[in-house]
Amino acid sequence: MGRIKRALSELADAATYRTAFLWAEGSKNAVFSSFLRFLALYTEGVFLLKS
Repeated sequence: MGRIKRALSELADAATYRTAFLWAEGSKNAVFSSFLRFLALYTEGVFLLKS
């Protein structure tokens, strides 16, 4: 049960970061945008490696 709960939590985090990634695309702040983009890709990569 713990593994399922953790996987769902990570999936929710990935969705949050993906939303932030899309929001950053429209952001005028290049540094903030780049950071969010990196965070989204990193989180997605970690999630794919664990699954």
